[in-house]
Amino acid sequence: VGLVSGLGYGFVGEFTRSISQAELQKRIKRAFKVRNFWMTNQGSKKIHRIGFVAGKGSSFLKSAIHSGCDVFITGEA
Repeated sequence: VGLVSGLGYGFVGEFTRSISQAELQKRIKRAFKVRNFWMTNQGSKKIHRIGFVAGKGSSFLKSAIHSGCDVFITGEA
């Protein structure tokens, strides 16, 4: 499922079961082979649906919210 239908930018994905933010952080570090990254609004909420875009992604934030994403991952801060 794309964040903006028909444009091919970004995607929305779901975990088979909800995970903690700590688990998501581990998976991001492993997937992108990074030691550190910036994550805002950390809390205890479980994560089931994520949105991802390469690059800044600010123009897709509303689409991610509308798509029900618990987390929105971008390539730039």
